[in-house]
Amino acid sequence: MKLGLFGMPIHPADVSLADAYESDANRIVLADELGYSEAFIGEHQTCATEPVASPLMLMASVIHRTKNITLGSGVTALPMYHPAMAAATVAQFDNMARGRFIWGVGQGGLASDWEAFGVMDGQERNERMIESVSIIKELWTGTAPFHFTGKHYPFSIDETVNAELSIGQPIKPFQRPHPPIAATAMSPASNSVKQAIVQGWIPMSANFVPLSTVYSHWDKIVEGYGERGEEPTGENWRVARNVLVAPTDEEARERAFDPAGPNFHYFHYLWNLFYGLGAGAVMNGTGKDDADVTVDDLIEDMVILGSPETVARRIAEIRERAPFGTLLTTMLDGSNPAHEVYEQESMRLLATEVATRVDAPVGAAV
Repeated sequence: MKLGLFGMPIHPADVSLADAYESDANRIVLADELGYSEAFIGEHQTCATEPVASPLMLMASVIHRTKNITLGSGVTALPMYHPAMAAATVAQFDNMARGRFIWGVGQGGLASDWEAFGVMDGQERNERMIESVSIIKELWTGTAPFHFTGKHYPFSIDETVNAELSIGQPIKPFQRPHPPIAATAMSPASNSVKQAIVQGWIPMSANFVPLSTVYSHWDKIVEGYGERGEEPTGENWRVARNVLVAPTDEEARERAFDPAGPNFHYFHYLWNLFYGLGAGAVMNGTGKDDADVTVDDLIEDMVILGSPETVARRIAEIRERAPFGTLLTTMLDGSNPAHEVYEQESMRLLATEVATRVDAPVGAAV
């Protein structure tokens, strides 16, 4: 099992943005030092509590501070971009990172972003994302002149092309024909998971969903490989979870349920967001009615916590039903120095004492 990070990232609204960005960057650097294989950073343009408007910009700041870790957008919210702009900036980053990059794509996940960019309709966002990926791949692999006649992005690069000077020729990625593509999913039995496998993309299961949703994603992965006529494997599957490792089970629980701690803040924030939108069922795997769910219930249900032995055992149990290849542990706020010490300790214990104990075979049949 490989380890990685997934950061939305979430910070209290009163935290200095400069400090928040520095904390996020330092967390990626630490992950690299500890041997984590990947770090994915989320994107939102209209949210002071999830303030990374450009994952590529944040990740560019750590390219030369890291040695091995692969950096990933989690995700590039394509309905908010013109495909030519997305193609150029992503290709530039892939070259700057010399191929240490996975391109996560999606529709975005914040209603205020959708409103700002005029894409409130879910069907339209899905159409825009699919059309955009198709155009971007053609820009990366083709040669001008280009003519695109799609529903949402009709444009051309034709009249201004100067082949001798390479004017009109889009920037090509470092990885050919293009970087690996990943797609996130948070809905139970999401067909986007199946389609990711069919298209050769990397499926990623969100961290703030019940395990029942994660298990349903494995079923969709199996279906996807079935359509390809191949044996199912979870080796390419990324599963994100909140993980808290401490020297003892008691210390882990105390830290996880601390009302001033980052896990409590994380789930309090997300539950108010989803429940406020009438979408509490996305997170609620407790068996309670949404109106009766507490933050403690969510932590109990969704955080993998305990001593190294306990966490290793729990991860192995989960992988028996969901044989993922990479565990992406959630990046939490590090603005409180005391809590940041605990977060760093958890990352270290996960890398040095948990991962070595987890021996469930990747891709095992269920």
